[in-house]
Amino acid sequence: MRPSSLLVVVLVLSLFTLTGSTQNSHPDVKSQFAQVLESQQAAWNRHDLEGFMAGYWNSPDLTFFSGATMNSGWQSTLDHYRKTYQSEGHETGKLEFSDLNIHELSPDAAFVRGAWKLTMSGKKTPHGLFTLVFRKFPDRWKIIHQRRSEAEAQSGLPGNRGLAFEIEKASCFRKRLFPGEGCRARSPNLIELT
Repeated sequence: MRPSSLLVVVLVLSLFTLTGSTQNSHPDVKSQFAQVLESQQAAWNRHDLEGFMAGYWNSPDLTFFSGATMNSGWQSTLDHYRKTYQSEGHETGKLEFSDLNIHELSPDAAFVRGAWKLTMSGKKTPHGLFTLVFRKFPDRWKIIHQRRSEAEAQSGLPGNRGLAFEIEKASCFRKRLFPGEGCRARSPNLIELT
């Protein structure tokens, strides 16, 4: 084998080894992400949105997607949280994160998937899934992008975090658009429209 061919083989094998090792985070790195999320959860449950936002990159380039809404920037994201959870008639509730799945992409980038749940007064429990992209900064890991979805709006009515219809209601809505078609109840399952 020629020396240049051997070098190519060694480089390719090194790349496969490196790629395989970044698919799962090391335990100490996982604990760093868990610390960020635990700090956020504790701050949220103290109704401290500024403390909660400490886990995010304080930059106009931060992105936060919720349903069909996109917020760009740290301040815009904080304003979204204040409007949604601290304005008149709203509450922060008690936040819980679960089912965390952490993947290192490189020594300074990772993504985290998981579930969130809020317990509100009146037994409301909005919940859903999230994906976070983390970047390592000199002081610690911070969230640079978040995508969040909600399983359903409370009581199936339009809400500020999504709109849920029962499938049969969606089918009946189609009937209004196309009057010649029938409308049958199919199932009480919910779909989310945002």
